[in-house]
Amino acid sequence: MEKTVLVDNGGKCLHQLARLLPACNGCYIVGGAVRDCLLGNQPLDIDLVSGSDAQDLAARIARKFGTRVIHLRQNNHELFRVVTPVYTFDVTSMAGGGLEDDLAQRDFTVNAMAYDPATDSLIDIFDSRADLANSVVRMTSAAVLAADPLRLLRAFRLGACLSFTISEPTLDAIRRKASTICSVAGERVYGELFKLLNAPRSFSFIRQMNQTGLLTALFPELAALNLCLPDEHHAYNGLTHSIETYTKLEDCLDNPPDWLASWSPWLPAPGQALYPLLKLAALLHDIGKPPARKMPAPGAGTYPGHAVVGARMAVQIARRLRCSTFERKKLEFLVGHHMHLFYLFQLASQKRLSRRAVGRFFRISGDQAGCLLVLFTADTMAKTPERQRSIEALADFCHLLADRYLAASSRRRSLPRLITGYDLMEKFGLEPSPLFRTILEQVSELYLAGILTTRNQALKWVERYLENRQAANSG
Repeated sequence: MEKTVLVDNGGKCLHQLARLLPACNGCYIVGGAVRDCLLGNQPLDIDLVSGSDAQDLAARIARKFGTRVIHLRQNNHELFRVVTPVYTFDVTSMAGGGLEDDLAQRDFTVNAMAYDPATDSLIDIFDSRADLANSVVRMTSAAVLAADPLRLLRAFRLGACLSFTISEPTLDAIRRKASTICSVAGERVYGELFKLLNAPRSFSFIRQMNQTGLLTALFPELAALNLCLPDEHHAYNGLTHSIETYTKLEDCLDNPPDWLASWSPWLPAPGQALYPLLKLAALLHDIGKPPARKMPAPGAGTYPGHAVVGARMAVQIARRLRCSTFERKKLEFLVGHHMHLFYLFQLASQKRLSRRAVGRFFRISGDQAGCLLVLFTADTMAKTPERQRSIEALADFCHLLADRYLAASSRRRSLPRLITGYDLMEKFGLEPSPLFRTILEQVSELYLAGILTTRNQALKWVERYLENRQAANSG
């Protein structure tokens, strides 16, 4: 087994990690911690393999940090975890007949190196440092990749997070086994997928996932979009348009055009909960089109209500991935309301956009207004290359909404509510009912639109509303 003595900055990083460990022989730092050190990053999650007693090693680490050992089972192997305020140590017994066998069972070469603290040396049986130098994700073997189908997705996650390319033989192996990803538990898929989505420039990996068949194996709902053919509004089929929307969305989030600059405070950034959810919504925004499709004439197709249908499908996908309730509801909202701004944009183009319609949008969208706007922008730009010619109209619309949103936000802060349900009971003798909500929502819309600005105006509006309602019912 060939060993290389470390002398570079990666070696210094590994020396620091070694000082955290109790003295031991036959103990190795492995996997991502070694990779990150060699890339100049400080790892906080440290994997260790022991050639003797893994539980004893974990216990000694726990005593050193004054904490305890958590005994887990992972992929049919015992794992001993020690969590400290800074680091997390995962200790396992060496797999196979020795360290080389253990490393050969790991997924990618950049994760298949080991550091021996006792001899201050690196064990690299796959020439992994060359792959690091060349920024390449390469499988250790096709058999190891196929042994756990989650590794198919992990290749793209590593590529996106490290800004590496994936080797052609690895892509070929993924292509052959893409369909097996559906056998992986949803929570495991979620972990890799959301790390990928959190990477700022992941669109090229989404495209490669589609080319290998992994994307539609993960999301069979996307495959049917191939049947949504180009039309007068779309230069691409439905699936290509969805991937293009994802690409444009990343452009808008990572390098916002001038007309979105004023929306920056309301746009999510990497690491924030809404960032991966918004990107997933961009990918899934049209999944309701195939089941909602109507054929009014040969060769023509319309998709009435596809956003509502897509929202229900997005909820099913979120449940499949074991997303939290918060994530499920946000994804449902973004997919379900992605068409709202198209209607407002059409009204603005016809000089018919009312302040009340804008107020209704702000009331419905709340703090998601910026997310819906950037999704609408990406969706619009992804329809056809010719859409680029209407950038000026799009920019004017975004500026208009920004001005109205700032004004509405200011009104919210200065006077959160003009009237309450108590006013409806006290002033108008109404009993609690669904009518309460209808009245309060309409007052809120008019308030956000700047049409109602005082409490007296709101009360007079309610009085007229109830009079008109009574007259309509008596008629």
